[in-house]
Amino acid sequence: MAESQRQKIDYFQSVSNWQDQQKVIDFLELYEWDLDFAVEAFLTNTGVLIDSEETTNDLPNEPTLLRTNSRDIGFRFKSLDEHWTEQETPSENHQQQTSNHSLMESPHHSFNALSHQQTVNHFNQTTTTSNTESFDDQVNQFARSHATIISAIFPDIDQFDHNKQQLLQYIDSNIIGKNIRVNTPWGSRKIIYADYTASGRGLTFIEHYMLNNVLPYYSNTHTINNACALQTTKFREGARTIIKQYVNATDDDVVIFTGSGSTAAINKLVDVLQLREENVRSKTVVFVTTFEHHSNILPWKETGVEVIRIPNNKQGLIDEDFLKNQLKYYHDEVKKHIICTFNAASNVTGIRTDVDHVSKLVHQYNGWIFWDYAAAAPYLKIDMNAPELAYKDAVFISTHKFVGGPSTPGILIAKKKLFTNQVPSKVGGGTVNFVTRTHTEYVKDIEVREEGGTPNILGAIRAGLVFHLKESVGYHTIDAREDALVAKFF
Repeated sequence: MAESQRQKIDYFQSVSNWQDQQKVIDFLELYEWDLDFAVEAFLTNTGVLIDSEETTNDLPNEPTLLRTNSRDIGFRFKSLDEHWTEQETPSENHQQQTSNHSLMESPHHSFNALSHQQTVNHFNQTTTTSNTESFDDQVNQFARSHATIISAIFPDIDQFDHNKQQLLQYIDSNIIGKNIRVNTPWGSRKIIYADYTASGRGLTFIEHYMLNNVLPYYSNTHTINNACALQTTKFREGARTIIKQYVNATDDDVVIFTGSGSTAAINKLVDVLQLREENVRSKTVVFVTTFEHHSNILPWKETGVEVIRIPNNKQGLIDEDFLKNQLKYYHDEVKKHIICTFNAASNVTGIRTDVDHVSKLVHQYNGWIFWDYAAAAPYLKIDMNAPELAYKDAVFISTHKFVGGPSTPGILIAKKKLFTNQVPSKVGGGTVNFVTRTHTEYVKDIEVREEGGTPNILGAIRAGLVFHLKESVGYHTIDAREDALVAKFF
């Protein structure tokens, strides 16, 4: 073991009073041996006030807990079971130390608020004493594997192996309203919900997580000048980071929370592309299929842009021969820019499209390919940057269709290159650097400028949770379950 690591272990033991050295090593590895960040995380979770006289005297002088672009750790919350959320007042000395440091962290050292509390609770073996059983306690019964920073939102359920079936049963048992009964002409009957294509249903443990971990610190995310706003901002940005990871997004992609479902995401992109402007519209053609949802037809059609309908073949799939001929014609002869906006899975027939194959074909003709994952996202893997030419230019998601997804916003995931609009598609609070009587300067960060106004903060956080739950279940498990249902009913 390197001497530098040994020093970090000794220092962290002096702060935490943990005698188990392996426990210390595991915790430091969790934070990639970033000692300042690990200590900050430990103190945040345990409610220690580092500026208090008692604590400050006990801590070694070096290394400092403060680092450039790090969150101000001068305020701390007591544990949730104490029902206390007042901001502690930092000492004058500590205020002086932190005055030149930004409250926001860099992307590489961002405080993952969604996963942080669960991660540290896993190592500290702490529990809350709230009236509702905490999400940690409910899920820990399945704990098997080592937690990572992101997977620790739901401690250790990212790998279940032979316990996957138990996880599915656990999720099923937590569906809100599972055993509710309704009066019918034939008497009282238990509800059998068969409308997941329209919307998912709530989960008790997701709502407990929101109640116990998010709502106590809720505030608007358009400021980070108080403890609650800072924590809520980090929850929401943590959700965005999680979603980016699970769709294989890169620095060339943005994740934008917007409105209700894919409908809002599609309309957002239509506005961003400025298709209502004649000079843009006249140079563009949009391809749709015969089995698109109205939400993926009407927003394009109402701009007045030329829309080409791609028929399906005898198998109910996209007629690729027809598509290829149209791509060649509009690229080589008409010389219009091509936009293809297709569904990854039909919400009418359930037929899946080979998204990677079609994406490659469209990109061969310099077209843009947008995928409506409204009916597919809860079940299929989304890969924004598949190899070769199979990358996606944009994806539309209706997160409310996920299990646990009610009240979540729509999501637009798209390449930054699409956002050439000088003015945000929806202007408002949070989209500008400054406004004068004669001049306006809009924020350059796409994710900020395209989310004007107070967003659906809780919905965005919940979206991160349900994406993580889907990832924890795993695509193979979902496929196996679908195959079993198909074999049973068809």
